Amino acid sequence: MPSAPGIISGMQPTAQEKRVAIALPLGPVTRPGWFWRIVQFPIARIFILLVASGLGQALISGLFGQLRLGDENPLGALAISGAVIAMTVLVYVLFVRWIERRSATELALKQASRELGIGALLGFAAITATVFLMWLAGAYRVVGTHSALAMVAALTIGLVPAFTEEILFRGVLHRIIEGSLGTWAALITTSLLFGVSHLANPNASWFAAFAIAIEAGLLLGAAYTVTQRLWISIGLHFAWNWAQGGVYGVPVSGISVNGLLDAQVEGPALLAGGGFGAEATIFAIAVCVAIFALMMVRVYRTDQLILPFWQRKRLLAAQTHAAPVAAA
Repeated sequence: MPSAPGIISGMQPTAQEKRVAIALPLGPVTRPGWFWRIVQFPIARIFILLVASGLGQALISGLFGQLRLGDENPLGALAISGAVIAMTVLVYVLFVRWIERRSATELALKQASRELGIGALLGFAAITATVFLMWLAGAYRVVGTHSALAMVAALTIGLVPAFTEEILFRGVLHRIIEGSLGTWAALITTSLLFGVSHLANPNASWFAAFAIAIEAGLLLGAAYTVTQRLWISIGLHFAWNWAQGGVYGVPVSGISVNGLLDAQVEGPALLAGGGFGAEATIFAIAVCVAIFALMMVRVYRTDQLILPFWQRKRLLAAQTHAAPVAAA
């Protein structure tokens, strides 16, 4: 975590200290009045956005019926997926505009294609490395193939969680917690919540939830922190889920998916996932933690680590005090 010896001693702050303190606001642009102070409080913003997103998705489900992953009609499932994604994005953008009084820069379209591509390549490489290690350990083997249409049907299990979960967990929870309590608090909190949220999945266990928290929660949070945009984490999440089920035929968070490859996964739970899939293996944990560590090295080297609000206030106050001294 960056320190501020120059500021604390009364000397002119360094370029790094200026970036840390000035580039990171302490909260949204507030309107006068007690109502807006309550609405823009971090916990209130999280609650409002989660409720609004849930209502939006419930509306889509009511209009089009429940989305069935791996539906026999993949084009219909993709259409419903698109509606769910569009509703989630719309609710988020409107919330940010009306409540936080800013544009949703974390969904800026200018960087979307490039960062989605980077994330997708990372996600595909990570799950490929995981499945390869499972194969080396004898926990994964291919026994046949399915039609290439299986990869199209599996798009729903990649697209819907990638957009909805990343917007909710990274765009809402991680971003707002990070803005108040700092990067590490956001990473730890959202990772734990992300792991617990998967306990309701088929074949889930506490170890599977722990694995999801360590590998996916930390990695996807770091992917957001690197750019303060959602595109890399969305691309990574999509490619990981889609390739895991649609290409390699491995259960995705406990959900069985017919993929291009008809695979048999068996062996000790730590190596085969115990029915939950590759995500509950030591291989997935090792691969994702390695990528997470590389991302956090970049975060530190580029001064992107966000400090808790009380440390930012102290730095800003010290900078304000130091400015007249430097001018003199």
